[in-house]
Amino acid sequence: MQTGAKGDYWQNYQFHGGDLNRDKGLFGQTFETLFALRNLALAYFVVYSAISIVDTWYEDSWETLAAIAIVGAVFNFFFLCRLLGIPRERQGWRLFAGYAPWHVLLLYVAGFAGLHFLEWVFDPLIAQAEENPLLLLGYLLCALLLILFPPVLCGTVLPARLLRLQEAVFRGVRQSGYLLPRIIGVFLPILIFEAALAASVYLTGPETLPVTPSGHISSFSLVSLLLSNLIGLLAEAVFMVITANTYLKDLRERGELPAVDADVFS
Repeated sequence: MQTGAKGDYWQNYQFHGGDLNRDKGLFGQTFETLFALRNLALAYFVVYSAISIVDTWYEDSWETLAAIAIVGAVFNFFFLCRLLGIPRERQGWRLFAGYAPWHVLLLYVAGFAGLHFLEWVFDPLIAQAEENPLLLLGYLLCALLLILFPPVLCGTVLPARLLRLQEAVFRGVRQSGYLLPRIIGVFLPILIFEAALAASVYLTGPETLPVTPSGHISSFSLVSLLLSNLIGLLAEAVFMVITANTYLKDLRERGELPAVDADVFS
C-alpha cells in the first residue's frame, strides 16, 4: 500500500482499534476478546485437544502438526481481526490467504525447523545431556530461543498483513522496550507452564496415554493434556495482544495511526 493512500485506507477500513482502544491492560484485552469470541475459542480448544490426543499416538507426526497449524491460523486470524477492529465484511478469504502463510511460517515452520537443526547439532551429545544437567539446560534454552526468536522478531508482520501496511518486521525491534518485558515477564512463564504440563503427558510412556487407540483413558494424562491446551490457548491470545499492541504503538508514534486513548499502550 502506498503512503499517500493511508488516509483513505483508514477511512475505508473504519479503523478504531477494536479492543485495543480502551485502557484494560494486557489480560483485560485478552479475556475480553476471548469472551467476545467464546464460541470460536471453545471450538478451537475442542478441535485442538482432539488433534493433540491423536498426536500422542505417533512420533513426529507432520500431519497432526499441519492440522494444528491450520486451525491455529483460523483462530488467531479472527482473534487479531477482533483486536484490530476490522469489520466482519472485510474478514474474507482474501485477507485470510494473505495472513495464514505468515502465521504458519512464523509460529510453526520456523520454530520446528530450528528444533530439528538443533537436534542434528546436538545429536552426538544427546546421550551425555541426559546425564549432564548443565548440558541439558543449555539444550533446552537453545530450543526455547529457536522457538521464540522468529515470532518475537517478526510477529508484527501478522497485524501488518491484516491492516495491509508495509514495513512490519522492524517495528518490533523499534518497540523492543515495550515488547520484550511483556514477552519475558508474561508470555514466557505461561508458555513454560504449558510446556511442563505437556511434557508430563508426552514423557510418561505409551501405557499412560490420555486416550489410547483402543479407547482406554488415563484420567491424569487427559486432564494434564486438556489443561495444557487451555493454557496454550491463553498463551496464543496473550502473544497476539502483545504483538498487536506493539505494532499499533509503533504506528502511532510514527504518525501512521489515528489518535487513540493516550493510556492504551501503558
